[in-house]
Amino acid sequence: MNMHREYFLRHMGIGEQWILRKTEDAQPVIDLNSVSNPTESVEVSATLSRDQIVQLREAISVCHECRLCSTNGKWVLPDQVFNAEVLVVYDWSEEDSFDIQRGADFKKLLVNMLKSITIEPSRIASLSLLNANFPTSNLSIPMALSAQFCGDFLRRSIALGKAKYVLIFGARTANALFDSTQSIEQLRSTSSNFAGIPVVVTYSPYQLLEQASLKREVWKDLCRFQSAIES
Repeated sequence: MNMHREYFLRHMGIGEQWILRKTEDAQPVIDLNSVSNPTESVEVSATLSRDQIVQLREAISVCHECRLCSTNGKWVLPDQVFNAEVLVVYDWSEEDSFDIQRGADFKKLLVNMLKSITIEPSRIASLSLLNANFPTSNLSIPMALSAQFCGDFLRRSIALGKAKYVLIFGARTANALFDSTQSIEQLRSTSSNFAGIPVVVTYSPYQLLEQASLKREVWKDLCRFQSAIES
């Protein structure tokens, strides 16, 4: 990056810290597994069907369709996912294989981007498309099967919750939610909703690691998402 470009991006707020221009201080780091303190008890709204949530968790726990969870173990959906006003959905792998170093870079970049959303952490929950735990080693991934079956769980998770806004990183996650085959450009340019909930789609952190120039487009999407929440 040359000095002029670096100067411009920093004054646009598009640096490694991803700080919104109208905000002086970034929010605390958002834990990808849970935005709430694990010692705090989150009480599910009485209007929700507790039985349906239990059934969903049980369905996830017994699913072995892609065998990915057999290797990594399963991520258990916390109550916060069903209570949060804002849901952030990502996919920790968009390739046929997972590289542990790229995964670490992905996670760091995703956290930095989430810090730029100036919303109280208690109002946000993050959710992965894949229900397998984040890998701790390199492995091969059955992409088609994992997206197919985890996509159904994702749709049920969002439908059972009370989120008012959803932010999605990556085309594979968005297509799994909408059961579609659109490109990331199509998904970004279309005003979407799921079960009446507004959805904003942007690029995956993996794409930003490959093409840094996309940060400007992601920044626009994050600002659009922030505006939707504040309106």
